[in-house]
Parts: sequence; C-alpha cells; structure tokens
Amino acid sequence: MLLIAALLVILSVSVLGSFPGRYESTGEELPSSLSLAAAAEVEENLAEDPRGPVSDLLTTERGVLAVFDDGVALFGTDPVTEVWSLQDLGGPVSAGVTADGSEIVLAQEGQGPFSGHTRWAVLAEATGQVISEDWAQESPDELVALLATDSRLVLGENGRVTARALEDDRELWSLEPQQSCGKSEVKVIGDTVATVSLCGGEVRLSGVSAETGETEWERTWSGDALPDMHLLTPRTVPGGRSDPVERIVRGDLADGYVLFGRGEVFDRARAQEYLPPQTDLDEVPAHVVLVEDLQDADARLVLQAGHVFLEEGLIDREELDEAGLLVDGRLPLSPQEWEGDPRMMIDDLDAVLSAQNNGLG
Repeated sequence: MLLIAALLVILSVSVLGSFPGRYESTGEELPSSLSLAAAAEVEENLAEDPRGPVSDLLTTERGVLAVFDDGVALFGTDPVTEVWSLQDLGGPVSAGVTADGSEIVLAQEGQGPFSGHTRWAVLAEATGQVISEDWAQESPDELVALLATDSRLVLGENGRVTARALEDDRELWSLEPQQSCGKSEVKVIGDTVATVSLCGGEVRLSGVSAETGETEWERTWSGDALPDMHLLTPRTVPGGRSDPVERIVRGDLADGYVLFGRGEVFDRARAQEYLPPQTDLDEVPAHVVLVEDLQDADARLVLQAGHVFLEEGLIDREELDEAGLLVDGRLPLSPQEWEGDPRMMIDDLDAVLSAQNNGLG
C-alpha cells in the first residue's frame, strides 16, 4: 500500500500541470465591492445561458461565482457583467469560497488511475488565475465544504478536525475531540472555526482561531440535542436560500434561536420588540445563528422586518415614503442601496417599525 501511495504521488506530480479547462477573460474588471441587491440579477441573466443550468451561486468578496456542470464563471454585480470563466473541465466540479471571499477553490474527482482522489485548485477571485493546486483523499464536496481564509478543514472519522494550508496543503493544526464529547458539527465564520458537540449531558459550542486552532470562546448548555448552526456574513444574499434573517423574521425559527457573534449572544430582539424573541440564555436553542459582523446583522434584521411588515400590511408604503426610506418606490433589499448614511436610514426604519405596536413571529 505504501508503494502504491508513493507511486500515486509521483504520478500526480508528473501529470499535474495546469488545472484542466479552457480559461477566458472578458477584459472587464471586477468592481471594488459586491452589490447584494444585484446578486439575484446574476441568476436571472443566466436563465438562458448556453453553458447549461447553474448548479450553485456563491458570493465572493466582490462578485458572484456561477457553477455550471463542467465549469465556473465569475460575475461583477455593479453592473452585472461576466469577468472570467473556466469551462470544459471534463466533468462536474465542486466549488467553494474562502471565508474572506478573496479566493475560490475548485475540486474535481480524478479520472483513470486517479479515480477516488480529488484534484483541487485555488483561484484568485479577481482574475481566475490558478494560485496553487494539489491532490487530496477527500471527495470534491468535502474538500470545498469548510474553507477558512488561508486553509481548508478536514473532518476525520474519529472526530478530529485538521486545518491544512491552501498554499501547499501542509497541516497547520489539529483538534482531537474531548474525552466525553461526541462528534462535532463544524462551521467556519470569518476567522473562527465554530464547533458544537454533545459532551455528557451538555451541549458545548466553541470557537477556535482558524489560524492557530486555539480556543477563543466557549458556551455550554444542559441538553441532549445539537442545535442547527446557520451562518450570517456580509456576503449572505438577503432573502436567499441560506439567509437566516429571512427565517427569523418570518418566524421559521420559532422553535428557538440565538444570534451568536464573537463569543457573545447578540440579542437584537430584546431592544426591538417587533422581532421574534430569542431563546432564554439558560436554555439550549434549536438554532444558533453565527454572526460575522454584528452591525451588518443589526441592519439586516431591521430591514428584513420592514419587508415583512409591508407584505403583511402592518405598515403603509406611504409612511415609508414620507420617511425617505424607499428607493425607486420600493424598500431596498440592502442598506447599500440608500444614498444616505445606511446607519441613519436603519435607525429611521427602526423608529417607524417600533411605532407600529405590532410584532413578528
């Protein structure tokens, strides 16, 4: 077995070359920032794309990555325009975006003698150029599932969590499960790796540094069921499939949720009574929403609540218009769309919603 493994390594080095596919650049430059309001427009523009159906859309730091059956394309969002693409990869490809959004990781199952192994590459978001590439044992989906800024996380069958560098795949750190704990659920949020596990009648939520593997914070509750973990980052598309704020304000997490950011509970609902209340702090929640940016989360909760108030007839559009909160006759999807100071606009919307004597959830 050792001889076979060694031969595979030698073969992989000799045939690796450039990551497969046909690279094309449109000559367009990627805008300086991501427009969340325009992200949905990318999907609409791709409805008739000859490259086939889009299997996934991922937001990057400054754009949106569309994943096709055997290729990917990166789009800017202000305006929506294609920047680069990598096509004709010869088969399905799995894609992920690093935690800071600046790099893209593609992974594809090997063919022939490399069947059962995964070829993967790191691409620069802005240009699509390959930065590094390698082979791994994990499946393509597993390889791109947990990406920090400079590393990927590998989950062992025994519960071990290992961080490997994207630059050269060397091991950076590893964590063994604590003695009384079962297998962990793992998420990456910003520069933190969050793990939740059952430890002898306790639910333990921990945050470790993605760079060093050192524990930064920990929270425990008495309980015997793991909460579902949801991610909320500045790149989460408002109202999209992965948006936990949409589910919070519509009451879909009414079985109990907690917003958790930087090791602390972030209870926006305590001050804004129109929001569905969070779970009591001494009770294990059914849902933990991991927040990367507290100010961003604050704005999203208020703005999404405004949309639901409008839909349910709890507030008049004219009232929002008089307060200067509408853009082209509608409430914006993102604070970025307002011409005024987004923080001041959110405060104005919060005041209007608070005056309605109505609540959600």
